Amino acid sequence: MTERKRIIDKIKKLLRLSTSPNEHEAALALQRAMEMMEKYSVDPGEVRDEEFHAKQFLTGTGYKEYEPYIVHIVSDFFHVRMVRIVLPKGWSKRLFKSFMHTDWKERYDIYGKEHHIIIAEFVFMYLCRTFATLWKNARKSLLTSRMRRKRRKQVMLNYFYGVYVGLYRKLAEAKAQQAQEYGIVHLTDEALDKFVMNRPSVTTGNHKSPRKDTAARLAGWNDGRRIEINKTLTSADGPVRLLASGEQ
Repeated sequence: MTERKRIIDKIKKLLRLSTSPNEHEAALALQRAMEMMEKYSVDPGEVRDEEFHAKQFLTGTGYKEYEPYIVHIVSDFFHVRMVRIVLPKGWSKRLFKSFMHTDWKERYDIYGKEHHIIIAEFVFMYLCRTFATLWKNARKSLLTSRMRRKRRKQVMLNYFYGVYVGLYRKLAEAKAQQAQEYGIVHLTDEALDKFVMNRPSVTTGNHKSPRKDTAARLAGWNDGRRIEINKTLTSADGPVRLLASGEQ
């Protein structure tokens, strides 16, 4: 093994340690890895693990209006790409069943490293529950009995949009602070993007902001800022550390 290879392997080991549930240990490992990369002029691409995976993910609850926002958050801050798989254009659920002999089920495909995919599933389901609970509480003050169905939906969509913006900005601020405190080099996800685009039948979809309702958006924004994504979530295999974008 060459000296260069030993250095790169050491950096990779440190980056893996940076996912430790022990925050102090993780921060020290990440700082040491960045110092070695600078000292030995190691390009971020040399220490990336390119073993990406794809996993189908069924929510089991049917499509909800807030899901596109959560997909965007998960994809931007947790080192995966999460895409909604939709029926081909011109197909119906009935037509799908007649040809495929099975029911169509809403699903997402998650692309990334295996441990990032595990974390993304936890975060997605946690945020789905959180968005639903927040709306259940907020609707009492935002909706009135006089509102028509279309207007009520508009208020709901604006509230979800507000929650999304509030949480997204909070995570972005935490990411920037982390970079400033620890000097983190934010590695790009170009290889992951290329892996996703080379997969067959990928439909990323888009989310659009609803017609503006200031009161509902502001209420959502305030609630979104209060959401806490815990440092760890417990799974059957023990604690799983949630990573901010830029950590490996």
